[in-house]
Amino acid sequence: MISEAIDYSLRNAQAKYNEIVDYYQCARFLDKDTAGRDLTAGQKRILKYDLNFPGDSEYTVRENLRSLMANSYLSVMKRSMWTNMEEELTLDEVKIQLSTGGPAAYIVAEVNIPYGDVYRARMYHCLWSEPREMTDISITDEALLWFCSEVIYGI
Repeated sequence: MISEAIDYSLRNAQAKYNEIVDYYQCARFLDKDTAGRDLTAGQKRILKYDLNFPGDSEYTVRENLRSLMANSYLSVMKRSMWTNMEEELTLDEVKIQLSTGGPAAYIVAEVNIPYGDVYRARMYHCLWSEPREMTDISITDEALLWFCSEVIYGI
């Protein structure tokens, strides 16, 4: 029974990760292939059928993407590293809660203090109180780092 619940928790987290990869692929496609121009019929087909992001223009697709991303997580919490009392707090770590309940999923991202970029992210899934890291996803996974940066700074 416990192993079935853990499998369900992992499948939930993998589905969340797959959404993040889809968002990333759509954004990269728009950055690379459209560059502010109107979408061609071929680009619209790729976005609608291959990437599942329909839209008539780059602007509407980007707005749809932002809206989907903003609704894909529940909360964002930040944490500062240890400092002296007189020092200003800085953003050091961010937790992005993707889902809660029996199968919870969240991302913990580490932020490079002087530059503000996300350089490491780990995705976790858990049943109630047992967090488990998704070890098959690299801590420098490009889609995961991009998503964390967009959530923190871009949306």
